[in-house]
Amino acid sequence: MRLFAIWLILFLRFLPEKIRHIANEEKNIQNKKGSKIMSDKRIVSIQLTKTKSVVAVEIGENKYADADGVTYKNIDSDFISDADDISEEEKNAFKFMSSLHDNITELEEQKRAIDVKKRAIDAKIAASKKDIKKAESVIRELQGRMSIADFAEAVGNMLPAGLYNEMVDKEFWCDTVIPGESVDENAIYILNVKNLRKCGLESLPFMYRDEYGDWEMYVNAEEYLKYHRMVDEYAESLPIKAEYVSKLYYDDEEGLQCVSAYKIKLEKKLTKEYAKEIVAKLTNRFVYGS
Repeated sequence: MRLFAIWLILFLRFLPEKIRHIANEEKNIQNKKGSKIMSDKRIVSIQLTKTKSVVAVEIGENKYADADGVTYKNIDSDFISDADDISEEEKNAFKFMSSLHDNITELEEQKRAIDVKKRAIDAKIAASKKDIKKAESVIRELQGRMSIADFAEAVGNMLPAGLYNEMVDKEFWCDTVIPGESVDENAIYILNVKNLRKCGLESLPFMYRDEYGDWEMYVNAEEYLKYHRMVDEYAESLPIKAEYVSKLYYDDEEGLQCVSAYKIKLEKKLTKEYAKEIVAKLTNRFVYGS
């Protein structure tokens, strides 16, 4: 207890010196910046209730802050009066605090300017990336070949009308990848992905929760009878000649899905002529209605 009393006496003795030090720092800052001197900031008493008022300093237009970090905005003028009954040390401390608010305001303005500049730069980068894609497309065209994505789209567009309509009805499309697998630059797919959110995962024996509570599918899920029954129920097919894959796949965002896909292996340069050749192989000996 005695040690605390000694500490308190020393603290109170050096407190005014600390305030003067703060005020001197403020004066140096203001001199360096050439901004408004501290006395320009109004120190006021704000009447909150009939018996309670607070001392605060101006930090912006119709905006004041007190020593507890509370901000007051647009206070009625008759509730505000000059705080003349506080010490010079307290005034200096309030003025220094106000200057720090000014510093923050200035830095925030600089940050906004940087953000605007960054967005402009990002827009230029995005435009350049689009131009690169266009340049790549022009070069491929000059070389007589297509990107794998353009090739997949070309194959889809060249399919017979009857087959194409069936694809649309069954919600198939051409793509370069199927869920759960990486892109194979030597293959494209005609696929359908059906969402099975309505199926309760708790009732599926090939699903389990990991140590974090997230759902996972067993590695040997394909061995389960329920797995095969669901694939048989939800998988879609088309009258085409290609390697066929049907499986279940679980994704954290999309949930459980049934994937039906025809894999088309690519063995030549990706050209429009090769796309026609692929379509001919897919539809060989099939007759499609209009």
